[in-house]
Amino acid sequence: MKDHHIEAALVVGFEGDAFCRHNNDFLAELIPYHPWIYALAYCHLDHQPDLISQLENWKMKGFQGISLYLLEESDYTKLLAIPIKFWEWLVQNDWLVSVNSFGALWGPWKVVLKKQPLLKMIVSHLGLPGRQTEIPSREEAKSLMKPISELAEFSNVHVKLSGYYALTSPAHDFPHSSAWPLTEELFDHFSPDRLLWGSDFSPSLDFLSFPQTFELFNKMFFFREENIKAILGENLLRLLPLGEK
Repeated sequence: MKDHHIEAALVVGFEGDAFCRHNNDFLAELIPYHPWIYALAYCHLDHQPDLISQLENWKMKGFQGISLYLLEESDYTKLLAIPIKFWEWLVQNDWLVSVNSFGALWGPWKVVLKKQPLLKMIVSHLGLPGRQTEIPSREEAKSLMKPISELAEFSNVHVKLSGYYALTSPAHDFPHSSAWPLTEELFDHFSPDRLLWGSDFSPSLDFLSFPQTFELFNKMFFFREENIKAILGENLLRLLPLGEK
């Protein structure tokens, strides 16, 4: 961390596969010993009898938000069935919500955000617009990014510039030029102030070196030096409750 001048890390919990079913417990053990960790608990929407009690429990353990993975059509119903008090609790406690989803599944978030416009939401991996084998035209990029661009009206929605290995073919195609038009669309709609670098550590290491996860921004012609500086850390540090650890 010192080699790369990392001050804090947003650690996104995941329990969606059998091998990591107890990831929240593992993170809870790390939090007291590593003040640079700002952890988001993986939230299972299928089997939570009392979501508010679960949120309070995670808060006591030092978590600073939740992560949601909504990757099936059935997740439309799950998302819209979440009680309003759940979202109100997240807003009142200034918690972050990291979301992994894609395509039309982003649509229901407009319903949620219209009711809770202060919700601090982070869209992961540019919204997963799909793997690009060629550089899309500007019009193609607009169409691909429309589900995410439509969320830009909500000022607390941020987008994580991460997972580029999942957006280009081959996955190791650094500096991922076929995803540049997608990134530029986000730059135009969200401005650099609402874009966040994410290393996607450690899956990214299957295809890239760690420095490559952030060095690609220096190649993108539409970013200025001050934009890159904000994306690589300043924007996230502004979101994190640094004084509450």
